[in-house]
Amino acid sequence: MRTAEKTELNRLGRWYDRYLSGWLAPRFAFVPLVLCYALNCLIYFGTQLLMRHAAPLCMETPLDGLFPFMPGWVWVYIFFVPFWLYGYIRVSRLRRADLDRLVAAHLLCEAACALFFILLPTTNTRPELPQGFSAAALGLIYQLDPPRNLFPSIHCMVSWLCWAGVRGNPRVSRAERWLLFAGAVCICLSTLFVRQHVLADVFAGIALAEAGLAVSRHTGLAPALSRLFAKLELRLFGAVDEQAD
Repeated sequence: MRTAEKTELNRLGRWYDRYLSGWLAPRFAFVPLVLCYALNCLIYFGTQLLMRHAAPLCMETPLDGLFPFMPGWVWVYIFFVPFWLYGYIRVSRLRRADLDRLVAAHLLCEAACALFFILLPTTNTRPELPQGFSAAALGLIYQLDPPRNLFPSIHCMVSWLCWAGVRGNPRVSRAERWLLFAGAVCICLSTLFVRQHVLADVFAGIALAEAGLAVSRHTGLAPALSRLFAKLELRLFGAVDEQAD
C-alpha cells in the first residue's frame, strides 16, 4: 500500500500540481504518457533506420482502389497528433486503473509493431501529387515519412485505443465517446485517402489495438506497470498521487 503523502512533494511535484495537473494530465499520468510517446518515436524511427536496406512487401489489393486519392484529407491525417494527446490525457483524467490498462495495451501493441516492422517490412505506392496547398502539405509528409513501417498502422492502432480506452465508461459522456469514435474512424479513413496506408494496415492496426486491450484486461500486466510507474513517480516528484486510486 502506498503511504507517500502529498506534503512530501518535492519542488518539481509542487510545480506540476500547481501549473499542470489542473488542465493537463494528472501527476500520476506523467511518466506513463511520456513513456508511450517516447517509445512510439523510438520504435517507429528506430526500425526505419534498422530496416532501411530491407526489401519491403507491397500489400496493396484491388480493394484499395475503391478509396479515391483525396489530398484534402491530409488535415485529418495530421489531426492524429492532437487527437492522440487528447485521447490519452482524457483517459488519464478518469482513474489510475483506466490509464494503466490503456498504457499496458499501448506498450504491448508497440512491441508487436516493432516485430512486424522488422520481420515483415512493407511499402505502398504513392501517387503523383497535384497542385494545391493540401497537396503541398501531403508532399512534405511524403518527404519526411518514407513508405515504410506500414503494417500495422500505428495511426489506426493509437486512434482506436483513444476511443476504446473510454468505450462503455460511464464517467465519459455518450456524446464524447461518439466523438472519439468518429475521430478514430476518420483518421483511419484518412490514411487510405492520402495513400499512407492500405486496407490491410488499417485492419491490422485496429485488430492489434483490440488484442492489446484484451490482454491488458485479463492479465496482471497493468497492475505490475502501475506499481512500476508509482515508484518512478515517487522518485521524480517525491510523492505518489494517492487521489488517483
